[in-house]
Order: sequence, then C-alpha cells, then structure tokens
Amino acid sequence: MKIKRTTLTVALVVLCFFAEAKVKPVVHYNFGKSGNVTYAVAPDKLKPVTGTGELTALGRPVFYADAPGNKKMKGEGGLLFNGDGDGYRLANPFGTPAENQMLEVWVKPRHNRQREQKKHSSQVVVANGNGKEGYVIVRKGDKWQLISGSSGVVTIGEVAEDVWTHLAMVVDGEKGSVWLNGKKTGIFNPTKAIASNFSIAVSEEGKEAFYGEIYEVRYSTFTAGKFDPDSDFLLDYKKIKEQSKQRLAERQSLVRQLEQEGAGKEIVSELPNLRQQKDWLIEPVESQCRRYVQKSDDGVTSMFQLNNGLISRTFYVGENLACVGYKNHSNEAEYLRAVKPEARVCIDSVWYEVGGLKEQPELSYLLDSWYPQLEASDLAFTLEKVETGMPLERYPWTRKFNAVSTDWPAKGLRMEMTFVPTGNMPAVKDVKVKVIYEIYQGLPVMAKWIEVINENDTNIVLNDMECEVLAVNQDQVKRIHVESDFSFALVNADIEGSALMHYAGTPKIYHVGSSTTRWMVDKEYNTWASHNQAEDKFLGFPHHNLLISTLPMGPNTRIGKDSPFKSYITFELLQDSDDRERQSLGHRRMYKKLAPQTTESLIAGGITSHDEEKLKSFIDQMSELGLEQLDIQAWPGVSHDNLDSAYVQLWRRVASYAKKRGIVMGGYELQVASRGRGKEVDCIHPETGKPGSLFGQSVCIASQWKDTYYPKMWEFFDKTGFMTYNMDGPYHGDPCASTVHLHHAGLEDSQWQ
Repeated sequence: MKIKRTTLTVALVVLCFFAEAKVKPVVHYNFGKSGNVTYAVAPDKLKPVTGTGELTALGRPVFYADAPGNKKMKGEGGLLFNGDGDGYRLANPFGTPAENQMLEVWVKPRHNRQREQKKHSSQVVVANGNGKEGYVIVRKGDKWQLISGSSGVVTIGEVAEDVWTHLAMVVDGEKGSVWLNGKKTGIFNPTKAIASNFSIAVSEEGKEAFYGEIYEVRYSTFTAGKFDPDSDFLLDYKKIKEQSKQRLAERQSLVRQLEQEGAGKEIVSELPNLRQQKDWLIEPVESQCRRYVQKSDDGVTSMFQLNNGLISRTFYVGENLACVGYKNHSNEAEYLRAVKPEARVCIDSVWYEVGGLKEQPELSYLLDSWYPQLEASDLAFTLEKVETGMPLERYPWTRKFNAVSTDWPAKGLRMEMTFVPTGNMPAVKDVKVKVIYEIYQGLPVMAKWIEVINENDTNIVLNDMECEVLAVNQDQVKRIHVESDFSFALVNADIEGSALMHYAGTPKIYHVGSSTTRWMVDKEYNTWASHNQAEDKFLGFPHHNLLISTLPMGPNTRIGKDSPFKSYITFELLQDSDDRERQSLGHRRMYKKLAPQTTESLIAGGITSHDEEKLKSFIDQMSELGLEQLDIQAWPGVSHDNLDSAYVQLWRRVASYAKKRGIVMGGYELQVASRGRGKEVDCIHPETGKPGSLFGQSVCIASQWKDTYYPKMWEFFDKTGFMTYNMDGPYHGDPCASTVHLHHAGLEDSQWQ
C-alpha cells in the first residue's frame, strides 16, 4: 500500500507540473546537443530538438566548440557564422501575430572585422518574417535591436563582443517587450503580420549576415498573462541568483570600504551644502579640503563629496559610480545637468566607459529621487575602491627668482578611484582604470586625470581617451574655465583665431587642435528649447553644453605590464561671475598656486657677444644698475649640447663672475622648431611623407635625438653653473609620420610621445 500511495503522489506531482506549465515551445533549435552538428562543417539540413521545421543551410556555417556557461564544459558547442552569407533558412514562419509568443536566442558576437565600414549596417541574428512583416533581432553597430514589422525599432541593449548573450522578445496580449540576459530593457508595438520566412544569421534575402556564434534559438507560446521572466527563459536561473548575490555582496563591501577612515575623510549624516560668505579673491578661504561620506541607510548605496568650502563635486554609488553634483558655493550655482561617465577610453579600437549610470529620464536637470532607478552598463568599468591622499608634486620646484611665496605642491586633497572591468568585457579583463581628482585649499579649482594599468603580459593600445565628460547646465557654460597641461602651439591653435598660421586647404587636427577642451552638442539631450539651427547660430550655438577633455590626436600608445599610462591633467576653474576682469583675476590666482614657476621674474640684460672681457664688463654694468639676469642672446646664443672643454670652461668662468655679483645667467637657443638636426631625426611631414614641418624643418623629439641632446644639455648646466634658459622654438606640436624613430610608432602617437 505504501508503494502504491508513493506512486500515486509522484504521478499527481507530474500531472500538476504539466498543468502549471506556462510556456509551450513550438520549435527549439539547439546546435550544441541536438546531435545534428557532429562535423567541422555544419550539415546542409538541421532539425529542431523540439517541434518541426527543417532548416536549410546557406553558405558554409561551421561548428565551433563554445557554448554559454557550463554547456561548454559538457562538450557542447554552437555554430559559427562568418558574416559573408552563412546562415540557415526556412520558407515558413512560426506562429501568428495574434498569439502570445516569445522568440529567444543565445548569441556570441565577434569583433566586426569591418566595423568602421559597416558600423551603420544591420546584422541579422534571427528573423521570424522580415523587417516589414514580422520580428527581426539584429546587431546594429554596438547595439542589439528588435525590428517589429512596420511598428518600429527598439534597442535591446549594448553589444558585448566575445560574450555569450541571451536576447528575447515577448508579446503578451497587445504589448511587446525586449529582454537582455533576463532583464527587461524596452517595449514595442507588435507587428500586424508575419511574412513567409524564418532565418538564422541572415535576412530573408540571404543578406545582412551575422558575424559570430549562435548556440540555440527557441520560439514559444504561452497563455495570456502567464509569462514569468523569472522562470520561462532559456537561462540558468541558479547561476543568475548566484551572480546577483555576489554583486550584492560586492556592493556592500564597497560601501563599507567607502565608510572606513582615511586621509581627509569625514563620515557625516548629511553632505554639507553651505554658501561661502567670503570673497576668495579678497579674503583667504582656509577651509580644509575634505572628502565627506554620507552614512549609508541601506548598506548598498553611498554618497560622497569632495569639498573645499568654495566648490564641491558629489558622487552617488549604486550599481556603479556617477558624478551627480558640481557646485560653486560662492554663488550656489549647480554646474551639472546630467549623469555621464567619469571618462571614456578606446582600447584596441573599442570604446569603453569608465563609471557612469544610465536611464536618466530627462537630461536638462537631475533629481535625487531618480538615483535609485539609474542603471549601470555591463560594458563600463565599475568602481572597485576609493582612496585619498595629499596632492602630488607634478614636478620639482623651489621658490626662487622673486616668485610668490606659496606651498608646493599646493595644499589640498587627492582622491583616487579605481575601476575594474565587468564579466562582459573579456578583451580588457586584466585592465584597470584610475580616475584621480585633486582639490585645493582656497581655490575654486579641481584637477583631474586618468591612469590605465595593464596587468596582462600582452600589450594593449590606448588609441584614444576622454579624460573628462561633463554635462553642463547651459547657464554655466561661460563660467567654467578648462585647460590642461597638454598645451602647445599646434594643439591650442584655433583656425578662426590664429593669424600666424597659414594652411593649404583645410588644416588637419594635428595642426589645429583647438586645445584639449571641446564643447560639443550632447546627442542624448533632446529637450532643449530650440532646434532651429539658424537661431542657434545667431545665439552663438547655445547648446554646446557637453564638455569633453580629449587629445586632438592619439595617444595611440602601447601599455605594457610594467609601463602604466598616465594622462595629461585637466584643470577646471569654476567662476562665480560673468565679469571678464574678475574671471581674469581668478585665472591668474590659479596659476600662482598651481604653476608658481610662472611668477619667477628677473630684470635681465642681453648681449650677443662671446668675448669674455666684453661679457665681464657688461656684468659690471648690470651689477651697478641692479639687473639680475644675464642673457646671451641670438645670434650666436648658446649651444647647450656643446660639451667641448674650452667652450664649457668659457661659460663656467663667465657664470662664476656673474654669480659673485649676484647675477644669474643663461643663454638663447633655437632648440626644436624650425631647426632641423638631420634627416634621420627630423620630423616627417604627414602629407608628403618627406622631411618637413609647419614652420620650416623641426627635429622630432621622439627620435633618438632626444637621447643625446637632453643629457648633454643637463650636463652643460651642471658644468657651467647656468641657471636660466632662453629657449626659442620649443616643441609646439609638430606631428611626425616617421615609422622608424625610436620613441614613437607613427603619426598617431607622435605628438603624445
């Protein structure tokens, strides 16, 4: 009797299970375990593991031993489609427009070998019907999309190359939704008809071919209102729960780390928001630079702020980190209107965001209540930790030559945020990106730069970077001054404002860089007051309110395990007035604090002679007049790499004579620009491929010339006692197209190197 009762109970459980089944597979193609794919070349005909509908091959798809999750460990694989027309097709579609349905696919896109040429074209993953009548899941550039017949296109999500991804579309009643890895990402209007076609990796016409791997495709139906995304997809829900639990633990650990003690850190119940009562240009503001961390209420989100009493920058930590506030406390102006990534890096020709959050509903302003709904990108570097310390000494400097008395490095606080890749970024799995801020006591200024660390033995190439990405309120665009220390003539040149430069035709970006600061139109910001281009032109393009700090060209530099990369430094001065004189005074104050060598000032006397007696006589006259610096002017000036004994001894005697009379000395030299040093080391003009530069012929300082000239120059200073250098023709940005110079690979990295 016990056996019979047990059997009956099991039978009832089984019956109940089938009675409760909500999704009914109509057809299921599984290329990993169907048994049909057993050779390197996929068969001409493929049968489904569930349902009917034999697929016919187009081209020559091949078996590839890879599959999602643990399927690969079980020996399963998928089909590799080469993007040249390989695919499978069936003349008839599945289902009808009226029924509740689900179409899902496991897909692994590969890096598009013709990305730039075809970045606007579509690659079909699976089509039930066609783009006019039916549903088509496609890759378009870096986005997954669903084409719903004539009802429109909806974005499913971002493409993660070389990562297995689950894509799905669901129609429940008269509502459609799209899903990425089990997460709802959008809605759409269902199609009105389904054309006679079902195809995988190609369109109905055998075009728009997909490049990548596909593991399985399934079309199912279900009872209205019974679809459950937590159980009905072809997903490993156990693994998803484990990953979700792990992410939660990581966020809790990060929040605890943020609230630990550290240099310049203070834990508070609420972030400060006080107006600065002092005028910083008249009365010193001595408030300490602090990093305030607001005590977390839930243990999984956090807020912190860099603050010096004059300005503050506020960050929110949820699924990732985002800057949510940038305030000038002198006039209580908020500069930020929308969340953007902390930075962007292009590594091995692929762009990645660093930090940032998505799904802000309106980009004109940002509300605190929106923070919980902001989402992280699976393809963005994610915050791992935040550390603080004192500002770095960017270069050695001691006060001399009548310079202002100031602290060096300037007093303040440095904050270093480390970001790591997600699991959907295998190409950069061993790369970390650091975003570093410095804030200074008594100055409404922040400095920012990035560092890229490669922990893999294989080099990577940093093709491009954006070290600052800031969505600025329109009324504050003219009240923020931005510049960087990557600053020289051709990078700063403006085609509309430089009368000294003459070009044949339209100048290249490496000749007219317009500085590292770019004011761009924010393509995501579509709710401004006017789209009238003529009106915008009349008003001076008022909607260029996306601030980007980037190089005109490059860096295009290799980063090895033992050679981390550090970018240039961007400085941001928040002005509290539109008054140009006040803004100029603020700019000067910034330089006095952050580049104090610019305040060095000597009363100089110049002479062109190399005659020792004439030089000493001139020094005597200078001493009587109270002059402080002797400058050997052109021509002939001084050859700083000439270590001939007699030449060095001459200048040593003269410098010693001057020093005894309280005079420092140095000399003029045309160093780099307009001075060729030989065809082996001179700049190669990018347009001609021959030696040549914008101003005559310049030497390339990323050639082996620098390895001989500069060591000799420093030795010359040491041996002669010279203290100043009147340099003409410094490096002003000449690009070099040589591919044989020792310290750069080609044109794209020549300015940076």
